[in-house]
Amino acid sequence: MTEAKRTELIIDSQLKLRDRFCFEAMLELQERYPCRPICPQEWWLAYLRLWEEYARAN
Repeated sequence: MTEAKRTELIIDSQLKLRDRFCFEAMLELQERYPCRPICPQEWWLAYLRLWEEYARAN
């Protein structure tokens, strides 16, 4: 595997994780506060917490 292909795979996996955590953070806040608009600060904190949990597990 070439270095460029390896780099591409790493970036692709990071983008997929980012998308997953963005979506999970949004769902978590929608479940917690069902009839309220999502606050950007609360979303950001949930998103960061998901990354921290992932980093600890891996």
